[in-house]
Amino acid sequence: MVETQSAVVDVLLLDVLAQIESLLRSGRELQRELLRVRGVPLSTTTEQQRKAASHAQSLVIGMLTDSRGLLKVVHQLRGNTNRLARHVARTETRTRTVQRERRGKAASGGGRS
Repeated sequence: MVETQSAVVDVLLLDVLAQIESLLRSGRELQRELLRVRGVPLSTTTEQQRKAASHAQSLVIGMLTDSRGLLKVVHQLRGNTNRLARHVARTETRTRTVQRERRGKAASGGGRS
């Protein structure tokens, strides 16, 4: 069960990283559009600036959508990571109990009369 839960957490982490990469790509594209609005490094016409500003607006809306998706996946990641930690703790507790029982049997002669 721990292995399965760990794999789920790993997949969710990959989803988080993909969402972050998408936000970074959009952020870089937004920077390029803002440079066009400013006419840097090449001067732009008023129409080109208007289009760049409009595209910048669209990019920000997309980034907002992506950030909501990221939040959702991070919440899932948190829940599954908590589940994983509980599974590991239960496994550790069971292992210690079994080890104590074995030591108890060994100390008493293996439970034989």
